[in-house]
Order: sequence, then structure tokens, then C-alpha cells
Amino acid sequence: MNFFIGFLITFLIELIIYFIAFKNEKNMKIVFYCFLINSFTWPLANFFYSLFGFFYIIELGIILIEILLIILLFKTNWKKALLVSLIANITTASIGLLIFFLQIF
Repeated sequence: MNFFIGFLITFLIELIIYFIAFKNEKNMKIVFYCFLINSFTWPLANFFYSLFGFFYIIELGIILIEILLIILLFKTNWKKALLVSLIANITTASIGLLIFFLQIF
């Protein structure tokens, strides 16, 4: 259940960022592409984290993968894709770390 909740929180936060970044796109297209991207990268990040535990290196890899996916799906330039991916992943990673540290205390 925690896996699903984690994915849902990540998806919703990144969806807000995608809506802001791609406000000229159709809403359902943004929802679909955000879901598609997160359906690929979120399990991938969790899988590699469970194997290796290198949080920051894995996040960097996810950012790079999402840049490519954003460019391909949204047909945007690499600068915008970089900005969207950085903001989305730094935000969700920070929230994830905060939740993790709060659970420790």
C-alpha cells in the first residue's frame, strides 16, 4: 500500500508542475504523459534504490531519463525539459526525504 501511496503523491506533485510548465497543452495529454513518465521512472528508481541505495545518483539518472521522455512526448526543447524535470524531481525527492526523516524521529 505504501508503494501505491508514494507513487500517487509523486504523480500528483509532478502533475501540478507539468500543468504549470505545459499550460498550452490539453489537460488530458498532460495527465497521460505525466502518468506515463512516472509509471516508468518511479518503479525504476525504487528498484535501483532497493538494490544499491545511492539515492542522489539514482535521482540524477531519473532526471536524465525524464528529460528525454519530456522532450519526446511533449515535443519541447532540452532546456525546458531540463527545467521541468529538475523542478519536479527535486520537489518530490525533497518531500520524500522529509517524510523519510520524519518517520525516523
